[in-house]
Amino acid sequence: MKTGWLILMVAALLGVAGFTARLVQSKSHASCASCAANVRDPGTALAWMKSEFQLSEEEFQKVCSLHEAYLPKCDAMCERMKEAGTRLSSILAQSGPEMTPEAEEALRNYETLRAECQRATLGHLAETARVMKPEAGRAYMKKVLPHLLTTNQHVSEVTR
Repeated sequence: MKTGWLILMVAALLGVAGFTARLVQSKSHASCASCAANVRDPGTALAWMKSEFQLSEEEFQKVCSLHEAYLPKCDAMCERMKEAGTRLSSILAQSGPEMTPEAEEALRNYETLRAECQRATLGHLAETARVMKPEAGRAYMKKVLPHLLTTNQHVSEVTR
């Protein structure tokens, strides 16, 4: 009977490790999927904001400038998260069901990068809201904040 429980526990731990590795890898890659050319033209990517928040041409140009200036920082953070996710996945695949000290450290690194990314993105969103009329800025934050708490962290994902 003990052998059966042991086999079940090992199988469950292997399943969790495999799922976690796959989840981390897919989310770190998915978060940067929109780094493609379609987000490189801020006027096109952010056109919805101009009409939805009734932005003046001056406000819209400021929003586009902020977005364009933030993209390289966001891309760099996404790349770091992708690398950390790949490292974590590799360690979990090698360690099997055991959460080794190396896996714990890789997970902490990934979590730290994710928190850093969220803080930076939140700062960018707040800065964007400040160039709008106060009511429009509040409406913008109300619309985009729920997206910040999802797995999609790239600014182009959050501002859709």
